[in-house]
Amino acid sequence: MTDILSTEPITPTTTPARTTGADRRHTAIDALMTAVDALGASTGPHVEHTSVVLGEERHIVPLVGGLHAVNADLWDAEDEARRPGADDSAVAAAKRRIDRLNLRRHAFAEAVDDWVFAAVPMSPTAELHTEAIGIVVDRLSVLTLREAHYRRGGSGTEGVLVNVRRQRGDLLGALATLLRQCADGQRRVQLYRAHKAYGRG
Repeated sequence: MTDILSTEPITPTTTPARTTGADRRHTAIDALMTAVDALGASTGPHVEHTSVVLGEERHIVPLVGGLHAVNADLWDAEDEARRPGADDSAVAAAKRRIDRLNLRRHAFAEAVDDWVFAAVPMSPTAELHTEAIGIVVDRLSVLTLREAHYRRGGSGTEGVLVNVRRQRGDLLGALATLLRQCADGQRRVQLYRAHKAYGRG
């Protein structure tokens, strides 16, 4: 900021450029890709999907982290349901937990979609991409968990690990391209809801 006592002339070229809508959209998609890149890392506290400020860049990393935490719990619950020797009551309890976690999983994925729609307005005339961005992020979360699982698997899992990493890399690149095209008005996504009826009791 120029000192009010300064005698130096102020020229118009020193005025910062105003941020455009396109700049804001690209900043938003950069924030989302940073959040996806951080999947599986310790990124601090998560936020509940109900407390997210839509379009707020600082909320997308903990929101995606919250989705990933739910998927990690879901992975553990599914392992418990398949545990050799688990009796019927243990399996039933695990299945009920899986239903509750799946509801939270879909709620988080839909919150990611809501965040994207607030941060990146879609062109109504652009080509439609029918898979929701929240579902793509969810798929990347599951692939990250699968990669971690096979990394711990030891000998005999190397080939599977290579395939999982390639699949995750391909999906990550496709998401980056889709988001950039949405920001540029070339493609659009639609808001869809899962409308799950189970696990609410």
